[in-house]
Amino acid sequence: MTIKEYLEKIKEYKEKNINNLKDTCQIHNDNKYVSYCFECNCHLCDECLKTRIHINHKKSNIIEISPIKEEINIIKEVIKDYEMRLENKKNEKTTKTKEINDKLNNENSIEKYKLEKIININKEKEKEELEINNDKYIIHIRYRRNKKKI
Repeated sequence: MTIKEYLEKIKEYKEKNINNLKDTCQIHNDNKYVSYCFECNCHLCDECLKTRIHINHKKSNIIEISPIKEEINIIKEVIKDYEMRLENKKNEKTTKTKEINDKLNNENSIEKYKLEKIININKEKEKEELEINNDKYIIHIRYRRNKKKI
């Protein structure tokens, strides 16, 4: 393989979105991959291997490295465990949030009650002061009237 061919292939693979790649060879009629070339960083099907382009490259057979059913089951169990942990954390978060909101509402109610109490006390004091001042004013007015009569 020439450097030019290599660069063209690399460019082709770089342009593909990894998530859109299938487990089948796009070059050879959707043949299933059986190996992976570490030199070229690409998957290989039987037809790719027959071309002998990768003959001296380091390769790994997918069947040898693919997980067995027991390993897959273990991984699924780990995933389930993490999903349960995640769900528990979400529930914990919801519970904690509710507790905090309840506490906040309770504190707000207490503060509101205290504020209303202070407002009522101030209104009563204001009313008393107004009455006292009103009485003083009336006394003062009467005193002035009486003084003028004399």
